[in-house]
Amino acid sequence: MKQESSDSIPRLLKWNIAKLRKALKDVKQLQQLPDEKVKDGTLEQTIEEKLIMNLSNMRFSKIRFSKALGRKMKSTNMRRRRECLKKLVDNILDDSKMNALAMIDELRKEKDSITNDMTTKIERLENEKKQMEIEKESICEPLNDEIAKLKKLVESQDKQIVMLKDVMRKGPLTMMHELKNQKQSLEKDLIEKVKSLEKEKKQLELQKLKIQEDNDIVLQSKDQQITTFARKIEEIEEEMKNQIQNVDKQNKKLCLVKDRYIQTLLNKANVLERQKAKQQDVNNVLQMQIDEFKIHEVTQHYADETEGIVHQVTQNATLEKIRRLEHEKEELELELLDIRVHEERQKRKVEKSLISPNSNIIALKARERKKNTDADFVYEDLKKKTKTGNELFLDVDDLVES
Repeated sequence: MKQESSDSIPRLLKWNIAKLRKALKDVKQLQQLPDEKVKDGTLEQTIEEKLIMNLSNMRFSKIRFSKALGRKMKSTNMRRRRECLKKLVDNILDDSKMNALAMIDELRKEKDSITNDMTTKIERLENEKKQMEIEKESICEPLNDEIAKLKKLVESQDKQIVMLKDVMRKGPLTMMHELKNQKQSLEKDLIEKVKSLEKEKKQLELQKLKIQEDNDIVLQSKDQQITTFARKIEEIEEEMKNQIQNVDKQNKKLCLVKDRYIQTLLNKANVLERQKAKQQDVNNVLQMQIDEFKIHEVTQHYADETEGIVHQVTQNATLEKIRRLEHEKEELELELLDIRVHEERQKRKVEKSLISPNSNIIALKARERKKNTDADFVYEDLKKKTKTGNELFLDVDDLVES
């Protein structure tokens, strides 16, 4: 990330600010708000107020950090600077890893809850199936007993008819006809009862088979749902792992690029300090020459206007060069501060990239942002309050207009 111009770093900062605006539209924050706010249009105002508060807090923290850093840069050496930068990078990486692990734990808890619910439902269905089988057996048992009793009655009636035939052979024919008629009527009644009971038994068996088929279908559908849920959870876990790996790779690359850029800035600062020391030596030599000239003027009473003018010109040139070097040093310090602010924005972006905002709210906010392209509603208050706001913070709209 070798940047040739001074405008490239503020553009990256503005890009990160836009990402933070999108990340504030989280699903959890929207669920906590009432429905009336969403319908009335006050949701956008609440999100805008939260955004302004977060950005103002971040800016004031950056200003305090820049002041403290400027004091430490004057008092401490280059090794302490490197240690501070490494600590910042380690904190950023630790925060991103902790957030990713928390998301994985939540997904695992949801998976366990889903599996527990499905097991309870399956147990409940099995208990219902057992109860239905018990009820069927309780209904079929008395019917089977009645059928057996009727069969015994038919057998006893047949025996009685055989005995009556033997008796009627010796008696009149009229009695035989009556007994035959009674026998036929009894046989018909018994046959009809047996048929009706057999029909009822068949119907109960058919109902039992239908209930078993329904239970089998329900169990199969539940098993399929469980397998689909398990597959979805595994896919989500794989996606989360891939995202975490990609974030780690990006963090490593950014750390390497940042270290290189910081090293170049430190080398430039060392070169400037050496040049300043050399210029200080030159100034000391010139001051000694001035003192010698004054002594010579006092002792010899020699005053030449041309030599005085040359001396004044050289002195002004040296002072101007010193001022220019100090100005370059301040610019390098500001660039280093911008890099640290950029790193903080990168950390916020990595933390918020794992959360998927609502697409409808993203579109609504994008349309509102397009309408307010001429308004500087993010940095306007801070630029009025701070003297160095125009130097430290640049808006995306200002860059577009320029």
